Amino acid sequence: MSWDALIDSSLSPTEFTPWTLRQSRNVYGQLLDGSRYLDIRPVIVDGHLLTGKFHLYHQSFRFGGCGQGISEIVNDINRFTAAHKELVLVNLSHAVNVDARYRDLNQEEWNTVFEHFSRVHDRFVVSCAEEARCLTKQPLNRFIGQGRAAVVVMVNAPGIRFGKYEQGFFAPSNVGVRYEGLKTHDWVEMSQGQLSKLDILNSTADPRLYRLSWILSPEISEIVSGAGALEVVANGACVKSTPKALAYSANKALFTECLPRCHAKNIPNILFVDYLEGRDLAALAMAINDRCFPVTKPRL
Repeated sequence: MSWDALIDSSLSPTEFTPWTLRQSRNVYGQLLDGSRYLDIRPVIVDGHLLTGKFHLYHQSFRFGGCGQGISEIVNDINRFTAAHKELVLVNLSHAVNVDARYRDLNQEEWNTVFEHFSRVHDRFVVSCAEEARCLTKQPLNRFIGQGRAAVVVMVNAPGIRFGKYEQGFFAPSNVGVRYEGLKTHDWVEMSQGQLSKLDILNSTADPRLYRLSWILSPEISEIVSGAGALEVVANGACVKSTPKALAYSANKALFTECLPRCHAKNIPNILFVDYLEGRDLAALAMAINDRCFPVTKPRL
């Protein structure tokens, strides 16, 4: 449930770093805090395969930053599943080559990404194509149990072929994650939009996982306006609009706004947040499960 799970640090901090960071801990730390859905965005910078996010402003100005290396993320996942036999979903998307004018990764570059993720020890594989058609219809014990962990790697890259890496990598249609995000920095607009979608959700009629995107996005115009980004940051004019500041208030409201609206027919399977810090949100996820799937007392 970590959005931009990759952006936990900046390898080359700049004045834009506060608006680039989306998490404060590395992938291993996020997994320990309860995240089971990782949003990973591969980028190539100076010839290195890292993770990152870059914004385009007015079709001319780009800014962003990089986080953990792909190899390090694989190591973090393996370290976690070695001790915790749980199900982890990894979503690979928005992959760009910064060295080549921010173009999408090509087939050869994606093959390098696949090669790295082939090192995931507990990568989930299926025995036939039919079984991969909709993984969300499978019971949980198909993935974990009896000392097994499972890492489902989803690849959102239109036109890219898995080739020899077909085993253990899945297209978005195989996993089935439904979401309707709204890019805004306005708390009222975001919360009302997401909660209204949750209210009409019918989980029993749709086998896909539902991702509740509880994300506030800073206004890029605020960051690069005025006398220049460096002066804006230096003067502290936009400190309240950084992703961290926005997430601080938004995440707290999840407990009071989301939980009371959940029931057996509208289940938010994934809570998509910035700055997953501590285990409070993991406790919220468990509370939602208890509310949606109450334990009934056995008859005497």
